[in-house]
Amino acid sequence: MRLPRRPWVAPPPGRRLAPFLVLVGAVAAAQPPRLDPQLEEVLNAVRDGEFEIMAAAIDGGMAVDAKAPNGMTALHVAAVLGRERFVSWLLEKGAAVNDPAQNGITPLNRASMGGHLGTMRLLLEAGADVNAAARWGATPLLSAVDRGRTEAVRMLLAAGADPTVTAANGETALSLARQKEHRDIVALLSEDPETVRTEVEAEADRRSSRADTHHRTGVAYDDAGDIRRAIESYRLALEQDPEDPLIRYRLGRALHRFGEREALVHLIEAVRGWEAMIEAGEELAPIVRPALEDACGVLREAERTEDAARCEAALARSRL
Repeated sequence: MRLPRRPWVAPPPGRRLAPFLVLVGAVAAAQPPRLDPQLEEVLNAVRDGEFEIMAAAIDGGMAVDAKAPNGMTALHVAAVLGRERFVSWLLEKGAAVNDPAQNGITPLNRASMGGHLGTMRLLLEAGADVNAAARWGATPLLSAVDRGRTEAVRMLLAAGADPTVTAANGETALSLARQKEHRDIVALLSEDPETVRTEVEAEADRRSSRADTHHRTGVAYDDAGDIRRAIESYRLALEQDPEDPLIRYRLGRALHRFGEREALVHLIEAVRGWEAMIEAGEELAPIVRPALEDACGVLREAERTEDAARCEAALARSRL
């Protein structure tokens, strides 16, 4: 006697792609209260490994690419579970290999999460887009890296996956592998100089963005008269971008209000940074000149004669 069939539920969602802030294998939460009974039968059959039930329904006239409200098809379910027989048959029946679910994720991306090599091979041979990205920018390669699927990463790279693609949160395949401490994948990806260069640039962009955010926050606190919090924000900004003279100046000036001797160190470093920019022929932003003038005045008042003279010389050159 056949037991009553369980209602259709999507396979378990994926973990977060950190510090990406994305849910790689998540299924759209909002679904209408009822699912087409025939499609529910098919999706349940794929989930439960009941090939004949799935095949009979599709051979009986149900569209092979019929979608659940979250955009998942029978091929998506078969891919996420690594059911090669199902995948092969569905592809023979004309299932769309690159059809994305609601979240933009494709069957290959789902198979890559699980490291299902046989399923991945079938999908790639059927023309799966190896660089198809979900809405947040996660490609099959990024999904495989996130889960530590070394052999899946190797297969995707051999199939032409682009390791320099950057996700919406700024992560690259290599930076994600380092963050997750997947050493084998780090070694694999590090063989390509272009991949390494892209990671360095992406990390620089992330640091610059974080520095800018902390800097702006510090200025807001400064303007509001909350100097203690301004100092905290400027310090955080400086951690991300220690070469920015303006951040150095802001921190030095804020510390100077409390009579901190450390203030002069930062002001001197700011002057040196601007001096280097002037010597390199860079044009200083309008906001820099009044800041440079102010730094010169503080150094004079502090009787840092040599540093003040250097500051004034840089200021004079900046006006040429």
